[in-house]
Amino acid sequence: MRKQPPEPNTEFSKYLNKKLNERKISLNDLSKITKLSRPRISRWFSGQSVPSVKNIFILAQALWTGPMEMLQELVRQEWE
Repeated sequence: MRKQPPEPNTEFSKYLNKKLNERKISLNDLSKITKLSRPRISRWFSGQSVPSVKNIFILAQALWTGPMEMLQELVRQEWE
């Protein structure tokens, strides 16, 4: 039996994109700031995957937001 791909986490990716636009930086800029790979960041921003807690702290700092706010956004979709 084939494993189904995970459902895209679109609400969290919308949140991430909103924060990126507020900061007025590109995904390439974010990759350089965080020292995280561009493909990994792209998967988060497209909703294909979600960042680990460690990477949420890194993203939060780079996007000038609190890690708890970011975690709440991630968890909120899981409970809706």
